[in-house]
Amino acid sequence: MLQDLYLINLNKPYSLPKLDPKSYFVLSTCQRNLVLTLKTSFNSKNSPFPIKDLLFNDEFTVKEGIQAYQYILEVICGLKSRLIGESEVMGQFRKTYSEFQGIQNRDTNLLRILEKAILDAKKIKSTHLVGLGQKTYSNITRKLFHAKKCQEILILGSGQLATELIGQFRKNTKIYLCARNQEKSFRLSKEFSIEIVPWNFLAENHSFPFIANTIGTEQVLLNQSFFDQWKERNCHADRLFVDLGSPSIIQTKMDRSDHIIRLEDILKHSELHDAKKKIKLKDAQEDLIRIAQMRHSHLSQRKSAKKLISQPV
Repeated sequence: MLQDLYLINLNKPYSLPKLDPKSYFVLSTCQRNLVLTLKTSFNSKNSPFPIKDLLFNDEFTVKEGIQAYQYILEVICGLKSRLIGESEVMGQFRKTYSEFQGIQNRDTNLLRILEKAILDAKKIKSTHLVGLGQKTYSNITRKLFHAKKCQEILILGSGQLATELIGQFRKNTKIYLCARNQEKSFRLSKEFSIEIVPWNFLAENHSFPFIANTIGTEQVLLNQSFFDQWKERNCHADRLFVDLGSPSIIQTKMDRSDHIIRLEDILKHSELHDAKKKIKLKDAQEDLIRIAQMRHSHLSQRKSAKKLISQPV
C-alpha cells in the first residue's frame, strides 16, 4: 500500500491547485502545504500536478513510496520544523485527519495510511523526543509575555496558532482578538469568552501594549507609522510585540531593543546546542526509518493476504 503513496511538499506562499477532497489530503501550516495522495489519483490524466512541472520546480519536493511515508513522519514529529521537535504540527495533522475522515467516499487506503502515520509518529515522539527542550511557538510566546507581567493581550489572527495562543493565555490574561475571518473570530469569541476588535481597526490598535501576531502574508499590514505610535502610546509602561507570522506582516526598523520580537529571534534562541539533544534527534531519525520500513512490510503483507482471500477457489 505504501508503494502507491505520493507526497508533494509545496513551499509557502505557493498557491494550491483545486484538489478533489476525497483523493487528496492537504496539511497547511505556516511553512508548507503538504499534499498526500495515491498513485491512481496522481497519475491520472486529470492530475492537478503535472509531473514534468514538479521535477523542475524548486518550490516542490516530491516523494513516493516509503520515502513519502518517512517524510510524513518527519513533518508531524516536528523534525522538519524550524523549531525542531515542536508539537503544534502534530495537532494540526490530527485536526486535518479528522476532517478528512468525515468526508463521504474518501479514499479508505489513504485514510489508513494517515491513521498509521499518527500512531507511528506518536511512538517516535514518546520514545525519543520527550524532554527535548523544544517548546511550541505558543508556549514560548506565553513565557515572553509572562515575563512582562502581561494582564491583557491582543492576538492578531484566527488560525490554529491563534487558537493555541488563546489556550496559553485564557486562564490569567484578558484576551482581545482581531482577525479578518469574522466567522472564525465569532466562534473563538463564543468558545473562549474573549472580546473581538474589528478587523477594520487593525492599524488603530497601537494602544495595546501587548500584541501577538499569528498572521502570515506577503502584504504589509503594520508599518513604521503604527510602531512609532505604539511606542509613543506605551513609552511609560512595559510593552511587547511578538511577531509569529511567516511571511511577516510588519515593516519596521525597530527590533528587540524596542520590545519587538520576531519569529527569527525565537528560532535563534531555540537552536540546538546541546550534544545530548542532537543524539536524541539522530536516534529519532534512525528509528523513524526503521518504523517506516516495518509499516511498509506490514501493509504489503496485509494487501497480499486480502488478494489471496479474494481469489476464487
